[in-house]
Amino acid sequence: MSTKTRVLMVDDEPNVLSGYRRTIGRKYDIVTANSGQEGLQKLEQDGPFEVVVTDMRMPEMDGLEFLKQAKRKHPKLVYVMLTGNADQQTAINAINHGQIFRFLNKPCDSEVLEHTIRACKAQYDLIHAEAELLNNTLSGSVKLLIEATVITDPAAAEAIRAVRDGVNVISKGLGIKSEWSFSLAASLFMIGGITVPRSSSEEILDENYIRACSQSGAKLLRHISRLDEVSQIILHQRMPLDLPEDLEYPTDETRVAIGSQILRFAYDWHRYSQIAEGDRAVGLQKLASSEETHDPRLFTAVNFVNDNLTGNQKIEKQQRLVELSVRQLRPGMLTEEDIKTSDDSLLVAKGQMLSQVMIDRLRGFFRASLIEEIMSVWVDDDEEQPDKIPA
Repeated sequence: MSTKTRVLMVDDEPNVLSGYRRTIGRKYDIVTANSGQEGLQKLEQDGPFEVVVTDMRMPEMDGLEFLKQAKRKHPKLVYVMLTGNADQQTAINAINHGQIFRFLNKPCDSEVLEHTIRACKAQYDLIHAEAELLNNTLSGSVKLLIEATVITDPAAAEAIRAVRDGVNVISKGLGIKSEWSFSLAASLFMIGGITVPRSSSEEILDENYIRACSQSGAKLLRHISRLDEVSQIILHQRMPLDLPEDLEYPTDETRVAIGSQILRFAYDWHRYSQIAEGDRAVGLQKLASSEETHDPRLFTAVNFVNDNLTGNQKIEKQQRLVELSVRQLRPGMLTEEDIKTSDDSLLVAKGQMLSQVMIDRLRGFFRASLIEEIMSVWVDDDEEQPDKIPA
């Protein structure tokens, strides 16, 4: 596989594209397109690319419109615009609306273009290094924070799981991809409960309690680097906000509004499902007929996901109930009942998916003789027989 930087070059003049191939084609993996529309097709069919270079003046779809559409679906590529019109306003529009990395006058000297592509590749590597940091280092730290929240407040675990699942379903129905901040905000939407007192488990779904968690959680998260957007989504999660026309491709200006309203919908869906004794379908119907104000596109998104599942996908994975020793527990198993200590303190709520952190904690309580050794859990049908599960 070639290690050359992959560059998509878009221009309506074939001679110009041929010139690019002659001058820099040996150093870079060049793919060309004769129009903005063809350029969009190349991005989908011939990717991945690292750098995109486009002409400004093209018929039907100019370079600025091409950039707008390309950036919506491929925001992490690095974009360059070439134009024979050295108009300052054109450059300003391209930078502001197209979010380009460089703006060059046409015709462009091959040495200048080559230097620009090298700079673009360095920028591309920086963008993806930051993404790697978010996906691994930061997400790992946040995962630990979520685990700590669930452990210190096991009664909230069911709400966190249900709301996170709801956010993921709605995002999928809207066609939203790679918005890590939405799922993360759903996982942390009750993090403010660390500082908000609660007298009983029933108050988890109390509106005033969740609003207090929103305020407190936003204050806690705003001090963590790169979580400012997550903090703002959580802060606004109980505030009805108008949604933009384009929900599929959130921008820097619209992500907080879209993320907070998806989170608000997912929470209300869970709340009405609890009123319906856990039935999510009935809960959705109750929410639709309630006085809650939600954008109808969010209801459509949920129904779209359900309507497009196959019959097998609509049926929950087949599981069986088994009794296992604490030493035999594995991550991913579901608790059949509340797991409590000998003094009736809740450790893990019923229906909670066990993580390794939870299992380690249960084993610690067992070694201290504070919980029973045998407990009922749900395992997948294709799981090994209980007597084969290693202790």
